[in-house]
Amino acid sequence: MLSAQTELRVLFFGDSLTAGYGVAPEQAYPALIQAKIDQLGIQAKVVVGAVSGDTSAGGLRRIDWMLRQPIDILLLALGANDMIFLNESVFVGLFEKERVFFNICLAVEVCLRF
Repeated sequence: MLSAQTELRVLFFGDSLTAGYGVAPEQAYPALIQAKIDQLGIQAKVVVGAVSGDTSAGGLRRIDWMLRQPIDILLLALGANDMIFLNESVFVGLFEKERVFFNICLAVEVCLRF
C-alpha cells in the first residue's frame, strides 16, 4: 500500500498522438492529464515515453527499456501510425494488419511481466 507521501509514476507510452504531434507541448494529452493531477493535488508524475512517427514495431523494441524505471500506472497507446502507413500503402494485405495487432499484443504481454 502506498503512503500519502508517495508519488505515483504514470507512464504514457505511445506514438505521435501521445507525443503531441501537431500541438503545443502543453496541449498534448499527457501534459493535460498532468495539469489535472496537479490541480486535484494528487501526488503523481506523468512520464512521457512517446516518439512521433513510431510504429507498433518500434514501440515493441523500446518498451523493455522504458519499463526499467519504477512505474505505477501505464497507458499504452500504439498503432495510430501503423494505420496511417497501412492506409497510405498501395498494397495493404491482411498480413500487415495482423502484424500490427501481434505487435500490440506482444507489447501488452511485456507490460504484464513488469
